[in-house]
Amino acid sequence: MDRKRFSDRKIEFSEIIKRKSEKLLRSKITYILARLLLGGIFVFASIPKVLSPLGFSQIIYNYKILPDFLIYITASILPWIEFFCGIFLLIGVFIRSSAIILSSLLYIFILIILINMLRDINFDCGCFSLTSNGNNLNGFVLIIRDLFILFPGLILIFHNHK
Repeated sequence: MDRKRFSDRKIEFSEIIKRKSEKLLRSKITYILARLLLGGIFVFASIPKVLSPLGFSQIIYNYKILPDFLIYITASILPWIEFFCGIFLLIGVFIRSSAIILSSLLYIFILIILINMLRDINFDCGCFSLTSNGNNLNGFVLIIRDLFILFPGLILIFHNHK
């Protein structure tokens, strides 16, 4: 009899947690925080790249993924995409589209990190700075960080608030 009651309480508790977390994820404040967090991160990360496309092209080159003719084009365009999508999120326009674009970029970044980890290529991420201070983050740390950054994007994509 006690076992049955304990089991019922355990189920009730897990249902309460599930409902509360769903309510939190769907709340307007969570949506606004996700928008501001993701937008702020990408605006902050884009500024050094926008100011120095040549420096960013060297970072891209070191990843050894793109052919040479695409490196400078990517270094010139990608930071502006990050910047404008981030600005759009901060001011609250084109929210879902911007979140889809930035989340897609994060998926691509994760894939590129994985590829270079498998190829055992040492690289400086160039995510928030173009200067290499010799403290290159471990690939797994970069992936975990990108997954945390991806979370607000997923909230914005799947829990659209008008």
